[in-house]
Amino acid sequence: TDASTGENVSMLIITGVRKTNEATFRCSEGGSTSATFVLSVLEVMVTPAEYEYKETRLLGCQVADNTQEYTYSWEYNGEDVTKMKVDDKQSFTVHDNGSLEITNPPRNVAGVYTCVATSTDGKRVSAPVDFFAHPYVIPFDKSKNLVQDEKLTIECKVLGHPKPSILWQKDGVDVTEDESKYSLKSADTYDGEPIENGKLEIKEVDFSDEGTYLCMAVHETKFPGFNSTQTVLVRVKDKLAALWPFLGIVAEVAILCTIIFIYEKKRNKDNAQEEDANQDGATPEKQSEGVRHRQSATNPRA
Repeated sequence: TDASTGENVSMLIITGVRKTNEATFRCSEGGSTSATFVLSVLEVMVTPAEYEYKETRLLGCQVADNTQEYTYSWEYNGEDVTKMKVDDKQSFTVHDNGSLEITNPPRNVAGVYTCVATSTDGKRVSAPVDFFAHPYVIPFDKSKNLVQDEKLTIECKVLGHPKPSILWQKDGVDVTEDESKYSLKSADTYDGEPIENGKLEIKEVDFSDEGTYLCMAVHETKFPGFNSTQTVLVRVKDKLAALWPFLGIVAEVAILCTIIFIYEKKRNKDNAQEEDANQDGATPEKQSEGVRHRQSATNPRA
């Protein structure tokens, strides 16, 4: 019963409609009234494509209906592809036969495209078409230098369609979520969209966290046995490492001051000894000179 009108409502739902579901359906109530519905199913033949570096690719779309003609358009993320540009160039061309040509596409335009077919009598039918691409990890910094107790954050940016999964390793050993050490978080690293395990964090690094960390992108269903990886070497320094150059300078200044102090003290001691020696050398002369004067006074002949 329809809550708004109070009338009895009967509904027929067909999931996964196919060409074989074409039929005339009749709905009746108590045999007195009936309504007839004709279900026509249009088949759309689609041809997916797979990304190849600097290779023009072709996505196919064709309505299997000989009773009338169709015009075709294509959309990507709800936008008309003919209005899209890649590196300021027009890379998308829709052909009369329904195919979409993508000239030298970059990897990040892989995804689900929508083919829209419009008949001469205005009927529209659409179908999704996949533009596949192998998983790919965008290169990042090859090394990170941190100080003990600093936070380590590594983001893994990936491309590919279907959306790949991200795995982490440290020195060849799988990294899993560990509250006491590792934290694996969702991040907007899938061409700006969220992806699970896109970020690895360690709240406070220690010397044991040094090593080579690896980010791996895989899609075992579509591309079994294939993976893309990037690595980063993490080094951890002592938290006092920044003080060592300063302490070295202080030590050099202290040693220099000590040398200057010892030198000055020794020089002052040598000067004092020289003055004492000069004074000691002058006394006998004066004594002998005094004796001669006395002798002259007592002995006038002399």
